[in-house]
Amino acid sequence: MANKRLSKLQSSALEPSELDLADEDVNELTVSGVLSLTTEENMPCLFPNGKERTNSVDSASDESQDEKDGDPDNSYEHVKSISSLNTSISRGLSISIIKQKTAKVKFDIVETRITGRRKHVLYTLVVTKTPGVDSDKAIIERRYSEFSKLYKELKKSFPEFMEKIEFPEKRMYGNLKDSLIRERSRLLQEFIQKIHENEDVRNSDIFKTFFYISSLQQGCKYICGGMFEQALNFLLNGLHLQQKLALDSTNEVIATLCSIVECYTSLRSHDEVVKYSNAALELIGDDMSSVYLVPLLQTLKNAYVVLGENTADVESRLRDIVSINQIEIEHLPSLRELSVKRFANK
Repeated sequence: MANKRLSKLQSSALEPSELDLADEDVNELTVSGVLSLTTEENMPCLFPNGKERTNSVDSASDESQDEKDGDPDNSYEHVKSISSLNTSISRGLSISIIKQKTAKVKFDIVETRITGRRKHVLYTLVVTKTPGVDSDKAIIERRYSEFSKLYKELKKSFPEFMEKIEFPEKRMYGNLKDSLIRERSRLLQEFIQKIHENEDVRNSDIFKTFFYISSLQQGCKYICGGMFEQALNFLLNGLHLQQKLALDSTNEVIATLCSIVECYTSLRSHDEVVKYSNAALELIGDDMSSVYLVPLLQTLKNAYVVLGENTADVESRLRDIVSINQIEIEHLPSLRELSVKRFANK
């Protein structure tokens, strides 16, 4: 079985069932600051009659205080357990999707909700690639203050382009009224769609941080602290958006996959180790210079040993790499070390 998997990676001949993983049905939806998955099947029950749902609170809210509130990000507590996420998130592993560059991406704010001690609005943003064909939706929730921060940072970096972009103004009072929430939702949705159309903007770290880099950073911090289940939620979420938006280089996607492999290794989920290791190896291909290649193959070999599978092909490939590159395996960084150092200077 190990031989068959490795040969498929080397020949890039994945089975149709593997290529179509992203088309499987999913009935999981989790929001609150992190990405999750949904399908058309369960969207109607979330948004009755196809309309956005807003919550109206009559009392006024001081949004400037809301931004200073500094509420901790409790998104992990709102994410379902890792066992319930596996089925939904792992299906986004399609290598063919990872390799595709951004085609038509559509952004829709489909729901708003009021939350927090000081009452602020969360906007639920759905990301769809190739609308009408892509039933695999990525969902994130963001506050107005986060959209505002994105707008201000982009204005500094792309002043000429951003001069033409409309952004809903800040209000000191009445932020929780239905009419304002609906209008803001429309303008924020148009704002994201318009800035995404600019190639320089959508490829900027500012744009990617708004969607998923912060999630990947959080995941790597959890790995540093040995909190692998928590790390896995953020990394899987980040990976899905990396694939959905297809803005990162292949190396960045490989780095995320390897961090996920490290988490599953520590959690002793060896079947998942094999799955994500093979995905990373598919992207690495024949590139023997990848810093992830040797520790990844070592991790895969150990997983095969635990699963009772043949490791001959993996060991042969390791020997070839060591011989050609004249390296000493014991001096190479582990996947955990690479994950911890990935965002160390950011």
